[in-house]
Amino acid sequence: MNDFDSKQAKECFLRIRSSFTRNKDEGIFGICGWGKEILDLLQEANELTRRNSLTQGDYLYLRQALADYLDLIFNFYGRSFNFRVFIFEFQKILFTLLRENGGLLEDPGVVLQGKRIPGLAECCRATLIRLEALQDLSDQLGNIEGMIVGGSVSYGRFYNIRDSQEDSSDIDVILVANNEREIEPLVRASFLDAENRKLFRKRLKELRSPDSEEPSQVLSQRFYYKDRGFTISFHCFEWGCLKRVIDNLCLDLSRQEDASFLIEDCRSDAFKEGFFTHYNFNGQGTVSAFENRKERNSYRAHIPIYMIRNGEFYSSMYFNVILPERWVLLDRRGKVSDLLESFRASLVQRLNWEREQDPQKMIIKSHIRYPLFRNSISV
Repeated sequence: MNDFDSKQAKECFLRIRSSFTRNKDEGIFGICGWGKEILDLLQEANELTRRNSLTQGDYLYLRQALADYLDLIFNFYGRSFNFRVFIFEFQKILFTLLRENGGLLEDPGVVLQGKRIPGLAECCRATLIRLEALQDLSDQLGNIEGMIVGGSVSYGRFYNIRDSQEDSSDIDVILVANNEREIEPLVRASFLDAENRKLFRKRLKELRSPDSEEPSQVLSQRFYYKDRGFTISFHCFEWGCLKRVIDNLCLDLSRQEDASFLIEDCRSDAFKEGFFTHYNFNGQGTVSAFENRKERNSYRAHIPIYMIRNGEFYSSMYFNVILPERWVLLDRRGKVSDLLESFRASLVQRLNWEREQDPQKMIIKSHIRYPLFRNSISV
């Protein structure tokens, strides 16, 4: 049990957790029932914070409990239907709540590890907008082999996602395709900005041209989503490439030897810095340096997709997209989910082996955003 400074905050927290546990055990939500229940809990938490000056610890406990509950509803209800149905229903709840003044809803949030945990109203609006963007992508890319969603929209729904001009949260997506035709619909996606769609068309032609170098293993492109003020970054993997990476990783994880796997990332914009920090199961970092090489309309860089050094596994930027949720939004034939499950099983096996030396190790500590995770994310 968390240590609360306020008795009222603890009682509110316990009611939220009780409702969360009951609904999780039942496994169903009535289309109307969940709306009334979450509205009552949000109103209680909002009134509590409006009338009382809560400590940062109590505030975060309540925010995390509410985020867990809202995400449970999304997982049961939102993923069972078109996202837009869930968005419409939840917007009605927000409209009712925002007629009240002050409290948890209008709080600007707190700063942890240099990143802002936004207030509840901002975070809920930001989450719904990004779910709408993912629905647009699903509609546009229905024939692709698979789509993996990462970043805060994966691990931080209703908690971490920001929507301000200064620090708006982006979306990171891994697209898995059998050929270039499966990702070409991005060129015609009207919800993405025209300038980057034009650039993406050029880059696809350059990669297909006979005088181009060996095709990149990963094609990365950043787009702006409508006029919403945030970007969507795509990392396009050919199916054979992703399978080769995971198969090699699973093999290396089973060995007690140092290893690494380099991959070439062909990007629309260069890495800001010529190095990347990889983290192990203890959250300790090691740096790999690389060179950004300009070629026509792209920047190429060879970076390690994973490393094993001195008996310890180190993650990378792509696994920061996949983990901790492994949210496969599209999977035409189930191959992507099966591949990620074998990756998860091998990672857990490796963790158990490393824990023999250090029981404090955890998979999520290898994630670059680990300090910002909710307490319920404890893999």
